Amino acid sequence: MAEPQQDPREGSQDQTPEQIEAEIEAARQRLGETVEALGAKTDVKGRVSHRAQSVREQHGTALLAGGIGALVLVVGVVVWRRRG
Repeated sequence: MAEPQQDPREGSQDQTPEQIEAEIEAARQRLGETVEALGAKTDVKGRVSHRAQSVREQHGTALLAGGIGALVLVVGVVVWRRRG
């Protein structure tokens, strides 16, 4: 079971100023990491770009061949419909 959160003001009289500053710095570090993680999650364009790059690296030749095949098919259908 989770331990109940302690009021940060409790016991601060027993801490030295250096300990309090270290605690504040640790809290700032955690907050910065949290903000950075949230920013990364909300960066849709960056996530899509990263995913696209990953797919290109894994399946580059197959994607290129598929794209060219699809283009040839579309051009063929357009030409066929214009003639018919």
